Amino acid sequence: MKSRQAWWGVGVVVLAGALLGSWAWWQQREAVPAPAAQGADLLPEQREQLQQARERIAQALAQMEAAAQRQDPEALARAQSAVNAAMGIGTRATLSPRQIEVVLPPALGGLVRQQADTFGDDTLGALSVSVSVRYGSDEQRRIDVSVSDTGGLSAWAALADWERAAQVAAQAGRREAVRLEGARVVREVTETAETPAQVNLVLANGIVVEAIADGLTLADLLAALRDLDLPALEALVPAASPS
Repeated sequence: MKSRQAWWGVGVVVLAGALLGSWAWWQQREAVPAPAAQGADLLPEQREQLQQARERIAQALAQMEAAAQRQDPEALARAQSAVNAAMGIGTRATLSPRQIEVVLPPALGGLVRQQADTFGDDTLGALSVSVSVRYGSDEQRRIDVSVSDTGGLSAWAALADWERAAQVAAQAGRREAVRLEGARVVREVTETAETPAQVNLVLANGIVVEAIADGLTLADLLAALRDLDLPALEALVPAASPS
């Protein structure tokens, strides 16, 4: 199966790179109006946690930018560690692809599961794994699902970055919604003539889920995702290392 590239690129390698590429946005973020509904349901202490996440990311990206300009490998490694820490990456052992794969259902919304692809990468010094599955064999109606684990991912960091993406989308006339649902972060992208419906989630244990649909509306995609057992994914714990 030739699946789509997940939102973090290959593993999580491009996650930090994408954030670094948006460094100018982070510097100017206070001048960019937030979507009207963004953060409307956050409690005061949650708003504070979100602001702290923004500041940690901005500081880490500034460190990485400076290291890149100096072309200093040791400084780049330290900066990458700072980005990992800001994003909550590598705070625990990583799940195995097999643990993730067995939880994925045989069908989503009536679309039958096709072959799965797995991936592992330790470029950032923290092992990341992902499992990608296509549901449906018709190119006109299918869902690509990727489930990734980077040994943890901060919900607040994801909320901060997806807020940035929603603001960029709003300026381009596209509709994205980002919100907290308990301990989960949810991002919903409404389909357009040029872009498919998409849903991203960071679960309570830091697992990231991405679903992109061809030939389905966002409402269709959300309905199909009811077949995905999110509590089972959240219940996964890393397998014990052999002694």
